[in-house]
Amino acid sequence: MSTFVIYSILILILVFSALHIRAEYRNSILYITIFKPLTMLLILAIAIFNSDTISLYKVLIICGLIFSLVGDVMLMRPINKFAFGLIAFFITHLFYVYAFGSVEGFQDLQVGWVILFVGGFVLFYHLSRSLHRLKIPVFFYITVISLMTWQAGELWMSVGTSKATFAFVGAILFCISDSILSISRFKVNFKLSQAIILGTYYPAQLFIALSV
Repeated sequence: MSTFVIYSILILILVFSALHIRAEYRNSILYITIFKPLTMLLILAIAIFNSDTISLYKVLIICGLIFSLVGDVMLMRPINKFAFGLIAFFITHLFYVYAFGSVEGFQDLQVGWVILFVGGFVLFYHLSRSLHRLKIPVFFYITVISLMTWQAGELWMSVGTSKATFAFVGAILFCISDSILSISRFKVNFKLSQAIILGTYYPAQLFIALSV
């Protein structure tokens, strides 16, 4: 795909994601239904066409993005099936973990990465009283997204390429997005929550797509 087409898609992603955020604050179900999946489809297109090379890494990232799209639809109003969305995104992170580990192999846990899991478990403890039947699914979800970020970080330290950097930045942004989402959903919702959640989620997925 030409550079011009790639940049055109990037501009459309920026515009459509902004329109989706605007629609969330205006409570416009129609525009949410249009722009949320459309933005993810464009990000998926970046992953598919950004590189002509077919690799295991590329296939795994594309599979992860497809399940992300499914998760987005499940979480989208008026569907709002949070448990199904959680499962879809759990599978997404499994694909990402496998993808990041497929480059240099699955890395052992270094002391510095323990903070990821500690932070995740602190968040889980903070949310636990509000989770009810979702306690176990959310526990495993926090574990797998911490695992995903750790492997992305190890890939970045091992390879050090721009694409590995994209993967790591995307993983970090994904953690931030999901942390704010869980707090706003299960603890306290605040005015800027949607802007922060989506303003980190779309760049997270885009960076991961660009890592292909």
